[in-house]
Amino acid sequence: NSLIIGTDHAATFINSVTASSLTSKSTSPVLLLDNSDTTIEDDDVIGEIKFQASSEGSGTLADDVVASIEAVAGANDFTSSANRTTLNFKVANNGAATTLLQLFGQGVLTMAGRFEASGTLTGTNFITSSDRRLKSEIKPIKEGLEVIKQFTSYNYIKGGEKESGFIAQEVQKVIP
Repeated sequence: NSLIIGTDHAATFINSVTASSLTSKSTSPVLLLDNSDTTIEDDDVIGEIKFQASSEGSGTLADDVVASIEAVAGANDFTSSANRTTLNFKVANNGAATTLLQLFGQGVLTMAGRFEASGTLTGTNFITSSDRRLKSEIKPIKEGLEVIKQFTSYNYIKGGEKESGFIAQEVQKVIP
């Protein structure tokens, strides 16, 4: 079942795909992908939006899907009362599109590759790595214990959990 919209804005319906008018309180257009399958199981694709540049020459990659967004049924059954889903975001890099970003129904976002942000990145709980393999030009701090003694350690509540540690702004004043 497919709905294909070409660059000429013509819509082609294949098999049982139909167009219908949707009632919405919003004045914005709505695209509804309604899967009529009544036996959706774990990992079934519920709906998918694909991006393709098939008119881009005749090379071996010309007919490949270059990006897609798919909604996938989550684990532990997919029913009218338990509809866990995952959104998979796929992009191509000289080949078939592969999943690089996943958004799970419980709010977890996973990503393959490198994350870059410009501006301020904020959050309530960051996990960082202090692995030696990720560092270069490692040199001991002379009188390191004296440096550490300048820090005040605290007990505090963060994210509803009791923790102990230092305040980053205070550490940064001692070790910029």
